[in-house]
Amino acid sequence: MKYTGEGKILLGCRRRGDKLRIEVRDTGPGIPELELQAIFEEFHQLDNPARERSKGLGLGLAIVLRLADLLGHNVDVRSRVGVGSVFAVEVPLGRAGAADVPELAQEETHESASSIGTILVVEDDPAVRELLQQLLDDEGHCPLVAADGRRALELAAQGAVPNLVIADYNLPNGLNGLQVIASLRKQIRRAGWRFTVDRDFTGVMRACAEPTPERPSTWISEDFVESYAELHRRGFAHSVEVWEGEELVGGLYGVTIGGFFGGESMFRRRTDASKAAVWYLVEHLRTRGFTLLDAQVPTPHLESLGAVGISRDEYLRRLRAALVLKVSF
Repeated sequence: MKYTGEGKILLGCRRRGDKLRIEVRDTGPGIPELELQAIFEEFHQLDNPARERSKGLGLGLAIVLRLADLLGHNVDVRSRVGVGSVFAVEVPLGRAGAADVPELAQEETHESASSIGTILVVEDDPAVRELLQQLLDDEGHCPLVAADGRRALELAAQGAVPNLVIADYNLPNGLNGLQVIASLRKQIRRAGWRFTVDRDFTGVMRACAEPTPERPSTWISEDFVESYAELHRRGFAHSVEVWEGEELVGGLYGVTIGGFFGGESMFRRRTDASKAAVWYLVEHLRTRGFTLLDAQVPTPHLESLGAVGISRDEYLRRLRAALVLKVSF
């Protein structure tokens, strides 16, 4: 009833020999006979010439038919204009008794864990975008979302390097899905940065101590560097480095306990290099099993990467859960 203001829908099933016929009947406007095959084509709609998203995408029946073909099921439709339609699919009857559920082998578990990555979703429909983000997050991936191509390119400019891009074809503001993917590929290649972990910890700290127009002085003294270097040697402090050739152009450092990472400071010698370091850190922590990243001060960029403000009680709850995890940076 999502796109219908009035009428009725009847869902039923009946046994026919060794098959089960599942039917969906409606009292809608009906479908002209000449359109009964065309409605199974992608993006084909009878009553939406302006392609309004509020009336759906025209993909539902195409997906149903494709899945049915893959599974070897028959789909058919009957309709009378002004009366309604009946859609049906026939599936084979299963045997009585519970189905055996195969156990996941240990090797398969490791393979699944290693396939976790950063996935960029470019989708202008808020409901679809939110659903995909939730599904990917539940599977342990690092989802990034953008409502159009321009936002997707902004994320790439900030350092996001997705392992996979899922893009709708019809997007607003001048770029379709194929154009977005082509532009992302060029932009990511053009950046040419490399990322490392713990390659130059003290170098990152001393770079963070350099004065900038926004921060003419710093609390990071040489004694401070030496103290954190000792934490680094003991495995409690770590760094992310961003390289352009052999030049260190950005990075950050922080401390870890269990599955907790506390960010301390970051720097950049190229535009957006510190943002790229944050993005890489987020992906690295996710793949390593960390559950809490304390970024101290919220910024629009951190929020675009998934940072959220939480209450003190919620923070302490998450901190207690993170501290007992047996993970390594």
